[in-house]
Amino acid sequence: MVVNKDSCKNLNNLFVQLLIKKGKKQKAEKLLLKVSHKLLQQNSQTLPALLLEVVKKAEPLVTFKKIRLKGSSYSVPLFLENQQRLKTALNWLRLASAGVKKSFVDKLVKELVSSSSNSGVLSLQRKELHQKANQNKVFAHYRWF
Repeated sequence: MVVNKDSCKNLNNLFVQLLIKKGKKQKAEKLLLKVSHKLLQQNSQTLPALLLEVVKKAEPLVTFKKIRLKGSSYSVPLFLENQQRLKTALNWLRLASAGVKKSFVDKLVKELVSSSSNSGVLSLQRKELHQKANQNKVFAHYRWF
């Protein structure tokens, strides 16, 4: 896989923005640095390359919008733009790593490694979303916007 410096830098910046809580950008950057060091200890891959690989594998192609028509509510599948797919995949990664029992860094490293081999929570979530979209494609004609 060819890793572009600009795409990795943008991806890191987006992930830092998602990790920020209460305006603490330095804390988010330190968390990402800890994840990078831990990844280098466990694997030979760097964080930007692994993050790019995981995001490419976990990007959802569709999302759903609730449409209410004649008293019924339908989940209509919509295609996502590239930037929105990227943000959704990064948000899923953050939510999969958030927890109380273990530290965020450990869970994030574990999720990155497992998702790079298509066995993590992100792969399962993407698969389920695409199955639901396939089931609801009959409602695609309600997409008038």
